[in-house]
Amino acid sequence: MAKKTQKRQTTIISLSDSNQQELENIRQQREQMLKEYQDKKQALKQVMLEKEAELALTNNELAELEEYQNLQRDQKEEIALLEQEVHTMRGKHSEAIQKLKSQFLREKRSYQKESDEKIHEMAQQASQEAKQCLDEHTRRIKDENGVLRRELLQFIKRTRALHEHRRELEEQHKRLSQELQYSRDLKKLRGSRQNRLHQNFGIIDSKKA
Repeated sequence: MAKKTQKRQTTIISLSDSNQQELENIRQQREQMLKEYQDKKQALKQVMLEKEAELALTNNELAELEEYQNLQRDQKEEIALLEQEVHTMRGKHSEAIQKLKSQFLREKRSYQKESDEKIHEMAQQASQEAKQCLDEHTRRIKDENGVLRRELLQFIKRTRALHEHRRELEEQHKRLSQELQYSRDLKKLRGSRQNRLHQNFGIIDSKKA
């Protein structure tokens, strides 16, 4: 049962590690997109700086030329287009971030639900196994108690029988002791009477002679 519990705990930890890995992947993707956006933004700024430098140079070179205003207008239009492109990229980036965020929240809820269901299922299974184990242990204890009770009854019966046999032996010993004492007293009494008769009739005991 300890192995099963360890296995369940390992499964829960593995699931949690898997969720953490998915979150780390999403975070890394988000950071990569942000980096790409910053790189593009920096590149656009560099282009804008270069264009501005070119525009300044052109303004200096064409200060007195008639095409100056046209060139300036073209440069402004190009800058406006670049700014519009930057704005568009910002919108797309914001939309992509929002989608990633929504996807992350959906996956998080899905993983959380799946994890909760598995944990609940494992808890129910563990509870059922614990109940079965407890029932089995209770039946085993009951059986063992029954065996011990029967053995105790047998022991009590044997003890009572031994006590009864001992009592009978003591009674028998007591009777035999009484009979032996009675026999000794009777023999002693007969000897005393015989001696008095011999003395009265002048009979000498051949054993003493």
